[in-house]
Amino acid sequence: MCDSVSCVTETMRSGNNARGALRRVCNEPCWRNLKSITYYAVMKTPITRPLRALLALAGFLLLSSRADAQPAAGQNARLATRAELHSALSLYDSSAASPAYSERTRARARAQASAVRSRLLNGDFRVGDRILLFVQGPTQLVDSTLAVGDSLVLDVPGIRRVRLHGVLRSELESVLLRDVGEVVREPRVTARPLLRLAVLGQVIRPGFVSVPSQMLVDQLITESGGPSLTADLGKLRFVRGDTTLLEGVAVSRAITQGSTLDALELRDGDALIVPLQSAPWDRGTVMQIAGFVLTPLLTLVAVRR
Repeated sequence: MCDSVSCVTETMRSGNNARGALRRVCNEPCWRNLKSITYYAVMKTPITRPLRALLALAGFLLLSSRADAQPAAGQNARLATRAELHSALSLYDSSAASPAYSERTRARARAQASAVRSRLLNGDFRVGDRILLFVQGPTQLVDSTLAVGDSLVLDVPGIRRVRLHGVLRSELESVLLRDVGEVVREPRVTARPLLRLAVLGQVIRPGFVSVPSQMLVDQLITESGGPSLTADLGKLRFVRGDTTLLEGVAVSRAITQGSTLDALELRDGDALIVPLQSAPWDRGTVMQIAGFVLTPLLTLVAVRR
């Protein structure tokens, strides 16, 4: 949960140029509220101080009413930059110290701040993570998917080993370009960290897949062989452990709008569940249910006579 007063006042102070950065480090519920609250604050027409104060107070009250909502700020954005993570850390620290929030929310903010600090220190990569890498120098040198090895080292075949400890996903290409550039003259490097998701249920090849975070939702189903004939595509849902992230109409809307997996803020280990269609009731099923319900009633009537 971010500090609503800081968010509002920072947006007022910085104007339109700050909205994009603020959107990436604020949680989604916060941003939806701030868009309406700060609309006039980012207009070119000057606004009086009393109105600014009123807007800030409205933002504070509105977001305080959501104080127990699950925060989902910048540390969850897979491609967040180091600067954005520092901004998110500042917001979490401010929330953790603010008496406006409940102790439960402040404790959550402290935990989130700790997670951001760990990410800034240790980076995003873990052993087994997969990276789609293309390296071209005078000739094409690498075009393959590589796995992060022990000690967080990426072995770029025929070139060198690149250490990824402390590296963020947003920094991957620049780090590879720097290290590969020490061996290959003027290389061109493209690197995409892959997102490891499970696609389960009524698909041809259920299981885990490693895909680019820029992949569309419908392409994720195609990656698993496509839906089976018994799939209910109207009831798709994304889950994280026991928590449902998105389901039904919301997933259908994401497919229609061409949303990417990154836009849905999915993480490694999340799963897309493709459920089984509900079987239509045939005559035999109807008769069985009717018999199950009516038999005790008929028996009761017969006994009373």
